[in-house]
Amino acid sequence: MPGLSQVGEATVGMLVIRHKVKDYSKWRPEFDRHASAQRSAGLTNPRVFRSSDDPNEVVIFFNASDMAKAKDFAASPNLKSTMAKAGVQGGVANDVAITPGFGAQVHASGLRPGHYRAFINLLRHAYLWDKARERYGEITVVLVVYGDRDWSREDERQRTVKAIPGAKMETVAKAGHFLSLDQHERRAEMIKSFTAANASRATRRPDALRTGKSQPT
Repeated sequence: MPGLSQVGEATVGMLVIRHKVKDYSKWRPEFDRHASAQRSAGLTNPRVFRSSDDPNEVVIFFNASDMAKAKDFAASPNLKSTMAKAGVQGGVANDVAITPGFGAQVHASGLRPGHYRAFINLLRHAYLWDKARERYGEITVVLVVYGDRDWSREDERQRTVKAIPGAKMETVAKAGHFLSLDQHERRAEMIKSFTAANASRATRRPDALRTGKSQPT
């Protein structure tokens, strides 16, 4: 997931990329072989970091001498093919789920003024993601849905479900992190089914759902 942040003057900045890869030992040689293309885009001094929780999750920082070139590089077909060859796992299980029109819209959004500030702000407040978990216990009726190829690890998914009283979890096959792109019809069916079932229970036991108390069905 590439992100762009500007520092100093408009022509000097940083390109930040976060990847989930199948195998770091196979990904790294492909990344190193792509060095000439990186330099051609004005990207230098690559710093690669690996997650302590998942060695196949990497974050890369580049110095960027030309923000326009950096943005073109991040959206280039050459980078996309290299990432696929290196085993980078994207947000979707099926690449065709990201249509050319959607891809162009995402790219255009990244070029909007202030986008880089929003990205940096997201990273700056990452600690609040864990803090938000402290309130999961206040949720009473929820369906947690993951794609079987989601970026999250199984232990993370189980931790989330256990933190929410009475939560139900479903896993959708052939789907990545962006479930609404990969399996939008299946996602819609699950939401309709879940809300209909809970509406029916609410009609029979309104007080139980309102207070969050579980009763036998």
